[in-house]
Amino acid sequence: MNTALSILSQRLDLTEVERRMLNVLLTCTPLAIKGDRTLAPMSDLKQCVSGDDRSQEAVISAVRVLLDMKRVGNASRSISFCIVSDAEWVENASFLQFRLNPTFLGFLRQIAERESVPIC
Repeated sequence: MNTALSILSQRLDLTEVERRMLNVLLTCTPLAIKGDRTLAPMSDLKQCVSGDDRSQEAVISAVRVLLDMKRVGNASRSISFCIVSDAEWVENASFLQFRLNPTFLGFLRQIAERESVPIC
């Protein structure tokens, strides 16, 4: 089933790990999709990492990528933004305290409305 997240993930050339991580971040609490600061458990994020290396370091590395600038647009107009506005590991890295970027959330809502699909 298509979702706004899967459509936007393709446009941003996100990896499967990044898409799974975003799915967890968007669904871990209703606050996330509103753009409020909230928490995601490390144990849930570890399930997103592929292969045998589901270490804390692998998760931290994957989250860092979500803090990098992404770009959407065409030759005449483009917008750059990071997917996660800010992130901090708390309680001995047991939880990721984060906030999703309002621009990213806005794109998800626009796609969901235009394509008549769920956000994730």
